[in-house]
Amino acid sequence: MLAIDNKETIFFYKLNKYNFNSMKNNMFLSRTYSGDLAPKSTRFVYSFVSTFRDALLQFVSLFLLLYIQFASPLGNESLENYETMYLIITIGLVFIKVLSGLLAPITSYLIDISILKMGKFRPFVLFGALISIIFYFLMFFTPGSGYLFVSLFLIFVLLQEITYQLNDIAFWGYLPTMTSDETKRANILSIMNTFIAIGSYTVCAISPILTTGDAKKNLTIVAIIIGVLYLLSQVIFTLFFMKEKEGINVKKEGLKIKDSYTPLFKDKQVLLIMICFLLMFASQFIIIGNSANYFYYNYGYGSFDSIPLEGASLSGGVMSFIFSLIFGAGSLLAMFTFQFIIRKFKKKHVLFFAMCLVIIGYLYMFFFGFNKGYEVSLFIVSFFAFFGQGLIYMIFSLNCTNVVEYHEYYYKSRNDSSIASYKFMGVKIANGLQTLILYFSLFFANLMPLNSSISNIESRFNIGDIDLATKNELILNAITTYTNLSSYLFIYRIGFVLVPLILLVLTSLLTITRVKIMNEEFDKKIKLELMNIKNSD
Repeated sequence: MLAIDNKETIFFYKLNKYNFNSMKNNMFLSRTYSGDLAPKSTRFVYSFVSTFRDALLQFVSLFLLLYIQFASPLGNESLENYETMYLIITIGLVFIKVLSGLLAPITSYLIDISILKMGKFRPFVLFGALISIIFYFLMFFTPGSGYLFVSLFLIFVLLQEITYQLNDIAFWGYLPTMTSDETKRANILSIMNTFIAIGSYTVCAISPILTTGDAKKNLTIVAIIIGVLYLLSQVIFTLFFMKEKEGINVKKEGLKIKDSYTPLFKDKQVLLIMICFLLMFASQFIIIGNSANYFYYNYGYGSFDSIPLEGASLSGGVMSFIFSLIFGAGSLLAMFTFQFIIRKFKKKHVLFFAMCLVIIGYLYMFFFGFNKGYEVSLFIVSFFAFFGQGLIYMIFSLNCTNVVEYHEYYYKSRNDSSIASYKFMGVKIANGLQTLILYFSLFFANLMPLNSSISNIESRFNIGDIDLATKNELILNAITTYTNLSSYLFIYRIGFVLVPLILLVLTSLLTITRVKIMNEEFDKKIKLELMNIKNSD
């Protein structure tokens, strides 16, 4: 029988007693391990299911606004109403994502006080998936139109964000428990992030190109497929994953909600690492998520069977597709080679090299690569820039994991769940920042009227008022006759190229100069002393 010391645990105790009663004596679900390294099967399952988790996260984070722009009922509204409703949705999404991030430590608190038969993390992974998937599907099947649609849509997004974090924080909270050895962690992260990249960048590639066909139908189908695969992967995780090793699965007595926020504000290194992680993710969201509109308007709103605009070699949908694939390929190469690179070179040297690649690549993309006629050079240069960005991502991910032991050593408390929640917080605030920058980029580049026109044409197509050929002709005419479009696109390019470049350089310099665990000898010393303390106890 579980001992209930906190009222907050009653719900989760009942969940364990009734929902998982049939599993109570099932040794298969209660399997654990000993030693400093999780078994191969556990590490593989953890990495494999990441493919579908991050595919869903990426789709919601980056392409939900594509759905709103071109496949939602907003297209039936006048330009004035469209701009007003789009602004309300933008403000609502930013608020929801920031709120979701700020509430994340409360989720870590629930995890810390609720140790169930299946372990500390697995019950929350499953429960979060089962609940969040309901609101995920409701987002893409929101009824009504006008302000009723806007209101219901934002409510569903809020509920999906809050329930999804139960799954996400528990999932990432497990990672530091699999090993304390940095080389082994780097190996686990490399394999895991390879699977993450496959899921994430597949979504990044196919979503923009499908938008240029039957946007509503195509994006809805993609949303359903991603949702089903996500849910199945989390069930697989629950059934075949070993719970955390003995000693980690310890209920924290007397813990208060405010204690979940303490490491973030008490430990300056935790705060600094999480700020850097936030800025890095914001740059990634912006370059991929906000570039789709530029491709549509500069190269042509079409897919493989469409004729590109004059001076372009490929249509916008195809350009976005290839650009996303190259982002994925560069990142995948970085993730795959990181475990070997980190054995030969110091993290500071790797980060400085990666930053140089990013600076050269992004500046070329801004001044030359994103102009029509430079498509081949854009793809080549961006590959190396994204390889550098992938290395930055890997180093920051490793820092987020290693800081658990740093905090434990100096503050005598292990906070896997809390620190995992700060990572979630950073991702969500970064996504909110990306959403805000997208709106301001469209607004200051005077592209909102063009967005409204294309959305209206898509809506007419969805209700059968016009056929596909007519739709494509009307959209082509809307783009080619839009006054001063090239000047407006230059302004828009500042938002999705120079802004992420500045964020990446700033966060890299902060990490090189201020993050203590970037010193490998210092990091090893902390872990060795922690191990000696635990062995003596």
